[in-house]
Amino acid sequence: GFEHVLPTGMGILAFGDMQEALNGLDEVEASYASHAAAARDIAAAYFDARQVLSRMIEHCFTERSGGASKLKHVS
Repeated sequence: GFEHVLPTGMGILAFGDMQEALNGLDEVEASYASHAAAARDIAAAYFDARQVLSRMIEHCFTERSGGASKLKHVS
């Protein structure tokens, strides 16, 4: 699931059944401001295009061994 690629616990809660979902809702209601701030931080770090696209482009066009970019400058 997504908990392997996104931080969970504050801001994003993973659940496997209805009881875990209900427990998560209780947790969010009890600490709403903390969960809201954590969710905003996660969104900025993992979904902001200014952050994500630059990392994605770098990953796509750089050899895994750390070699030079595969992009060629065209004059």
